[in-house]
Amino acid sequence: MLTNSPEQFRTNPGAESAVDRPPCSSEPVLSSHRRLRVPVASDGTKFLPSLKRAGVYRIGAKGAEQVVETFEEALRILEKMNPPLWRRPNPQGNWGIVRGVAWEDIVTGDDE
Repeated sequence: MLTNSPEQFRTNPGAESAVDRPPCSSEPVLSSHRRLRVPVASDGTKFLPSLKRAGVYRIGAKGAEQVVETFEEALRILEKMNPPLWRRPNPQGNWGIVRGVAWEDIVTGDDE
């Protein structure tokens, strides 16, 4: 006769534990990826986390730019701008202001 004693549920000394096993397809896998909606300029460049320069993002019109420390805060401000304006490097490496003409969904990692 079986009882529900803890000894019945212990693994064998050589058996792998649930922590050592790779997750089953039915187990949720934690991801550091996020889905975001970002502005896109007419040349196809997007406002991305990688546009941080000297520790800040610069957004807004020339002469009235806002300096923002976090990507999330910058994105919230850009969402309220009409049109959204931000600095990004051009192919020659010069940082200029671009104007958003559309919004696009992207998936990004937390480390970007």
